[in-house]
Amino acid sequence: MLGSAGDPIMQVRDPEVWSALFRANGVNALCIPFHVSPGELPTFFAGLRTVQNLLGLIFTKPHKPGRGWLELTAIRLALSSGSDGRKPRTSA
Repeated sequence: MLGSAGDPIMQVRDPEVWSALFRANGVNALCIPFHVSPGELPTFFAGLRTVQNLLGLIFTKPHKPGRGWLELTAIRLALSSGSDGRKPRTSA
């Protein structure tokens, strides 16, 4: 699953385009739209910690201006969950 997060999200074509590309290339995946308001981003990221089949996230407006923070959070999420293909980090 690939996610596309924005507010609003109905006008975004990412889910349609990516899902079609996945189908055309025989990839068993979908791009799912997530309507996430800016104030709910921390809760959204907290919920993603439980998702084990998330390939990645696309962020649309209004989240793009803060993407530095979002990228850092996403990287930390990937490293802590092991979703980047490496073993999860543990404290020594």
